[in-house]
Amino acid sequence: MMSIFLGLLCIEIFVFGPLSRDQRPLVTVINGIVFSFLLVVGVIAMAPRLHSQISSAMVVAIAIALRWLATLQGSAQLYLWDKITSLAATLVFLALVLWQVYKESPVTAHKIRGSVAAYLLMAIVFAFSYNIIELLHPGAFSSAPGNRLQVYQVNEFLYFSIATLTTVGFGDITAIHPFARSLVMLESIIGVLCPIILIGVLVSLRTERLRDKIGKSGHGGDVHGT
Repeated sequence: MMSIFLGLLCIEIFVFGPLSRDQRPLVTVINGIVFSFLLVVGVIAMAPRLHSQISSAMVVAIAIALRWLATLQGSAQLYLWDKITSLAATLVFLALVLWQVYKESPVTAHKIRGSVAAYLLMAIVFAFSYNIIELLHPGAFSSAPGNRLQVYQVNEFLYFSIATLTTVGFGDITAIHPFARSLVMLESIIGVLCPIILIGVLVSLRTERLRDKIGKSGHGGDVHGT
């Protein structure tokens, strides 16, 4: 299920994200379906116990309901609550993914896919945060001349978030509000440290596992020899 979740996450970010900027009705509806399915798959794939599944499902159900209400009705207040609940759902998934990556167990392809998903989820967390700031404080972000900022489209801020997380910084969108600038600086630092920490943890877990295997095989050989 982690493979499906990661695949849907990539489709949401790299396919429907750029397409939804044109605000075509069909693309908006398909994007909403993919988003809803992504949240449902996330609960099934990552919630380890029944109580965590129930609590995660509640957050996801609220996020899905508000996403469709905002899509169908389009009021500014619904868009704001849509972003807030989507941020909460993304934070839940990020916590669950990091728990699966960091828990003591063999380093498998599942963990590697989880680390990639965690990195992308961090970009989404900051994207929703930027979008919420812009909705609460219009003008918190400015765009380059000729590029109108779509303030109700989180994918607009996701583009900015990924550019910030990877420390590319194209400069076509700029943070103006002080709190927005603080988040940008924080994301830049996380973007530098996160891959190092994630890779370091996976390598450490793998090395420790191999050391235990060698230790056990060596001990077994001594016993057999005696």
